[in-house]
Amino acid sequence: MLRLFNLIFILLPLVSLSQCECDYGVAYEPSPGLCYVINACSDEQASNYCSADAYFNENCIYDEEVLGCTCSLAYNFNTTATIDDGNCIIIGGCSDIDALNYSECGSVFYNEACVYGGCTDMFACNFDPTVDDDDGSCDYAQIHYNCDGECINDTDGDGVCDESEFFGCADPMALNYFCEESSACGFDFSTGFPIFILPDGFDDDGSCFYDDIDDNLDGIPDNSLQGCEDQNALNYNNNFSVWSPLSYINNLVNYQNLVCIYPIYGCTDTSACNYDFNANTSDGSCDYAELYYDCDYSCLNDMDDDSICDELEVYGCTDSSAYNYNILATEEDNSCIIPNYGCTSQEAANYDPLATEDDGSCVQSIIGCDDIIACNYNENINVVNNELCIYAENSYDCEGNCIIDSDNDGICNEFEIVGCTDILASNYSVEATESDNSLCEYNSSCDCDYGSVMVIDQLCYIVNACSDPSSNNFCSGDIYFNEFCEYENNSLGCTCEEATNYNSNATEDDGSCVVLGGCNDINADNYSICVDAIFYNEQCVYLGCTDPLACNFDNIASDDDGSCIFTEDYYDCFGNCNNDLNQNDVCDEIEGSEVQTIDLVQGWNIFSSNLILEEPNIENVMSPVSSSLLVTKDDQGNVYWPTIGLNQIENIELGKAYMSKMTFNSTLDFFGNSINPEDRIINLDEGWSFLGYLRNNPMDVLQVVSNDYVDIRDDIIIMKDSYGNVFWPEYNLNSIQTMHPGQGYLIKMSSPSEFTYLPNNFEHYHLPLVWPDSNDPLSLQTTGGNATMMINLNQNEISLDQDYISSGDKMGVFYRGENKWLCAGFLIWDETMPPAALTIWGNIEDGFGLMNGEELKMFIYDNSTGLNYLVENIWNNQGYFTDGALGYINNALYQSLEMTTELYIDGFNARYGLTPILKSNFHDNINKTSTNMVIAIPENSWDFEPTHSSEIVAFDSYGNLVGSSVYDNTSMSLIIWENDIYTDEKDGMLQEEKIVLKYWSEDINKQIDLDIEWELGDGHYISNGLAAISSISLSNQILDNSTVDLFPNPCSNQAKLSLYLSSDDFVNIKILDLQGREISSLFSGFINKGNTNIEINTSKIKIGTYIISIMGHNFKKNISFSKI
Repeated sequence: MLRLFNLIFILLPLVSLSQCECDYGVAYEPSPGLCYVINACSDEQASNYCSADAYFNENCIYDEEVLGCTCSLAYNFNTTATIDDGNCIIIGGCSDIDALNYSECGSVFYNEACVYGGCTDMFACNFDPTVDDDDGSCDYAQIHYNCDGECINDTDGDGVCDESEFFGCADPMALNYFCEESSACGFDFSTGFPIFILPDGFDDDGSCFYDDIDDNLDGIPDNSLQGCEDQNALNYNNNFSVWSPLSYINNLVNYQNLVCIYPIYGCTDTSACNYDFNANTSDGSCDYAELYYDCDYSCLNDMDDDSICDELEVYGCTDSSAYNYNILATEEDNSCIIPNYGCTSQEAANYDPLATEDDGSCVQSIIGCDDIIACNYNENINVVNNELCIYAENSYDCEGNCIIDSDNDGICNEFEIVGCTDILASNYSVEATESDNSLCEYNSSCDCDYGSVMVIDQLCYIVNACSDPSSNNFCSGDIYFNEFCEYENNSLGCTCEEATNYNSNATEDDGSCVVLGGCNDINADNYSICVDAIFYNEQCVYLGCTDPLACNFDNIASDDDGSCIFTEDYYDCFGNCNNDLNQNDVCDEIEGSEVQTIDLVQGWNIFSSNLILEEPNIENVMSPVSSSLLVTKDDQGNVYWPTIGLNQIENIELGKAYMSKMTFNSTLDFFGNSINPEDRIINLDEGWSFLGYLRNNPMDVLQVVSNDYVDIRDDIIIMKDSYGNVFWPEYNLNSIQTMHPGQGYLIKMSSPSEFTYLPNNFEHYHLPLVWPDSNDPLSLQTTGGNATMMINLNQNEISLDQDYISSGDKMGVFYRGENKWLCAGFLIWDETMPPAALTIWGNIEDGFGLMNGEELKMFIYDNSTGLNYLVENIWNNQGYFTDGALGYINNALYQSLEMTTELYIDGFNARYGLTPILKSNFHDNINKTSTNMVIAIPENSWDFEPTHSSEIVAFDSYGNLVGSSVYDNTSMSLIIWENDIYTDEKDGMLQEEKIVLKYWSEDINKQIDLDIEWELGDGHYISNGLAAISSISLSNQILDNSTVDLFPNPCSNQAKLSLYLSSDDFVNIKILDLQGREISSLFSGFINKGNTNIEINTSKIKIGTYIISIMGHNFKKNISFSKI
């Protein structure tokens, strides 16, 4: 079937081309009566002259011999040709000698379609497994017979198959004669009179019964032969014929209408929604119910009668006030986590252990001591705990100073110990804090100038002295140690000045030195240099680093001297990386690591990260802002709720966005590795999703979603940010304008799509165009395979901005090279065009030209401005190439029926200029929450002319402001914010709540009621819903409500009357007294719709109270005022 279709597709143009007569080239008729010729000659003297209106690729031949195609089977067979030029073209023929449609002459074949005859049906008697195409020759066995003509079932062996056996009455005169019910009977006239002939296989079953000829009154003679002879009928029987003129059938003109059954077309499938009971022939029109639905688009299974089929239900939390509210859920699964408001701070005085959401009511607990004599007494505490009281020690104040310390030695008078502090005294006291040496007692017999003495238990010990009174070093004592007697002039004793028994008269140290509190270790910082001294209460001091985490920690050091040296982050004490997997001396923690900082404002935020996070767990990510974070949600209804320890989100995913609510402004840092955003494929599901922004710099949203690499613009229903800005292609709304790093977006798709961001170094990007340097179209590399594009559009039908194509402009078809558009063919427009023929070259093997199935990408170069324009064509046929049988592109003909252009900016350029978004006067009074609804207000929906910078404001049924949008002379969107479940008061819309819209402008400074008609939606709030207005007009009651004002009121001599008319009107304005009598006529005339100010002079009116009457055709208004 496919080959047949292609053959027909190619042959059809031949019928129209034949209207141009040319035996030497290819003729083309773009419109009736107009003939173009390709590869022929316009010179009548040439051998290959053809008459035409225009010639392309003209090629004249003047030889006596005539070149051309000499094959009579060819499309371009030339009856006058004497020499075959090898250019014969066979369309739809075959070069295979084994094929049925073999073409004997050697030719170039296009859409070659060889036909190999045979039967391809394996159930046919002549099935041939070696052929591919069925030629209609299949031969099938008759029903109930095999291919040898034998009955498959013949129980009685009479040669009549069991299924063909007949039973009935064999008597032609009987009322139920079999032949009257069968078209298989006939007559035999060989005997001169009709003999009824019964069909083979008939058996008389003795069922005959008899009656009058037409006793049954059915209008048909009982002995007539019945059958349908109309070939258009469904029950046509070609075996039936009227054998005898005696048959009554010839007497019934309308008999065939009674017998024949004619087709009634319609749907014959009883399971279809549009089944036609009367139809007996299917016309392919059957319409079936969608899966899970019946023909009335009602669910087959809907247990809860919510119009959502049970198979399509999405279970989840449907309470919008819950933390885990799922906007996609259709069926409640009782998983909702409802906030319980109260104070959640355990340190607060009013801590509520049952509260799950802090409502800001916490009263900070001040726990402390209320004993006024305690050192930590606090008069501001609200929770008393005197166990925390701290008291001064006896005799000390709270600073640890003595209350009484007369000698200022740091020892309170009460704790002073008065005693002898002379170590040589026999009653030396080591506990004495107050020296009184008048109390010292000395043993008179224990005094020695030559050695060391010590009184122990009232005995005098002499060391290194002599007991001989005649010696030079005699000392009187009780016990002597190391006795040494001198009888010369040398004097032994302690010569170390640091010793307590230093002897200034000693000329030679006798090793008796005693040092108190010093240190005998030469390595100590307080080493005493007394050699061989005796140390009491030795206290060595070793200075150094005492921090065990320091690189120079000294386990011997007793006192820290501030010399500790610590490692830098990620390095050890020797300057080596702690982690360096690739051994490049750059620590893994530093290599590629970046910080992305985002600002989270008080209230709701949608955020994302463009880094591969080092610690993706949301608890770690959000911990720096835990003091201000209330809750974080994803697009599946999962929540991270730190106050109750709930984490359904687990990890932050790259490419996704998350929604969080903050109690105050915070800054959050993401730590991780940077990415190439173009390498990340994001799968966007049908419906709502949270989309993260992966680029590290801003970009125009139009370029993000639609560029030369990816285009999902047609799949986007709407995109929103956390500020209420939208990108809604259907209504041409774009207040997002620019996407920013760190932000997230709520996106709704009409179908699943794969999406990638452009590289970070692309700002506004289109592939560069590479036009040929030469202006000669033949300078392009030719490949042997080409197509021709015919352009019959006039100059004024090809517009370039405010101008049209003109001489010198280039028009070309391009194919995609490596990051650039390359030219596959072009022409230079001149004053002779149209018509114009553009040759497009196809790729054979070297990468030049168009490939199979590639789109015909077309551009125009404006020679006067140097600008390029992208061309959108409406083609007469397909707008892409197809393969030829020999591996190159067909010599196909294309024709553009209509061209539209748009400016094409290629390369790395600045983004398009952005339109400033006007800020609403009501912006700061609107509470922006986690959920909203978007209303589109098209430019053509206004029934009156709104003033520039006027606004549409929205209110809930309680009068709370829930949205506003500024009119900027174009279509606009209005965001309606939902009630915030995390606040105590209602400050937004509830599900299905009626939305109240009003009009406000600065000149009237009043909110005016509006009459709204809806194109989409019905004016009720739907969470994350979409709505569109078809008509918006000022209410008919506006003048009676709020659009007439008098200032000042009361007035003296002058006042200004301000009014707003919703339509042009003839108005009378008068001043009346309280009895309704006219005092003065102020105005009578025609006033245009809109704002009008009228100055009123009341100088001639007496002091009192009056009425200003304003009367128009469509309204009436009275205002009371006082003259003072």
